[in-house]
Amino acid sequence: MEINPKNWLFIINRNAGVSSLDYQSQISEYFEGRAQKVSFFTIEGYCDPADLRKLILKQLPQKVIAVGGDGTLKLVAESMLGLPIELGIIPGGSANGLAFELGIPNHLIPALEIVETGKPILIHLLRINKNLCVHLADIGLNAFMVKKFEQNQKRGMWGYILASLQTFWKRYRMQLELEMDGKKTQFHAFMLVLANATRYGTGAWINPIGSLEDSLFEVVVIRKISLGDGLRLALGLKSYEPKTIRVFQTKVLKLKSRKPVHFQVDGEYLGKVKELTVTLYPSALRVLVPIEKSSKFTS
Repeated sequence: MEINPKNWLFIINRNAGVSSLDYQSQISEYFEGRAQKVSFFTIEGYCDPADLRKLILKQLPQKVIAVGGDGTLKLVAESMLGLPIELGIIPGGSANGLAFELGIPNHLIPALEIVETGKPILIHLLRINKNLCVHLADIGLNAFMVKKFEQNQKRGMWGYILASLQTFWKRYRMQLELEMDGKKTQFHAFMLVLANATRYGTGAWINPIGSLEDSLFEVVVIRKISLGDGLRLALGLKSYEPKTIRVFQTKVLKLKSRKPVHFQVDGEYLGKVKELTVTLYPSALRVLVPIEKSSKFTS
């Protein structure tokens, strides 16, 4: 497989976020006169990862850059698994959790500079049933909020606040059984997070012991939460209190719920589930990060 070092492919999701920015023209202008050859693929609706992978294999670019939110990253990541190609990120979604995690700014030009000069690091991903997770997945309260957010007309932070208010009036505790390392544990919880990363896109810490590069992922069980806690979390003003949570580390999780519960992955609502099997996908992606941030990671 011969990678073309001067060919960079930008995958732009036009449906992501609320920005009216013409990414293709701005990116083309940025690279005008440079040695790199940039090409574009635009996502207007549903895109099959297999079709996107065929495009990537045809072009064999040195870098593939996802322009969108965490859902766009999830799609592009699934298309790139196992390929020796670097993944760049241009945050353009309503939620840009992984970009926030890696220190990639929301503004286009600084993000393009990282695409151009950043350092690649290896990160792991999660496989949850048949779904790939690049950032955070959860069941319960937040997943229900994601469903409400998708149904509402408002986007951005006000959309999250409205969804939070709608969600808390109907919150309920789940009855869960977790199996890790051959041991079964039962919990009542409002929410359970499958944490590949440490923070939500708002900046709120949900998993302070997490790392994108270790050989474990975290299971964060939220046993108690108030309306005020949820609103402050949505605004990035507060993390969950340690006394209300339990955190486990594992390589494999089997989860069962007594009743079907709401489920989301990387900001995409996927319906209700009663069982989940979660495994770690080690060293899955080479992601470009700012050079000054790369000292926190090992490539």
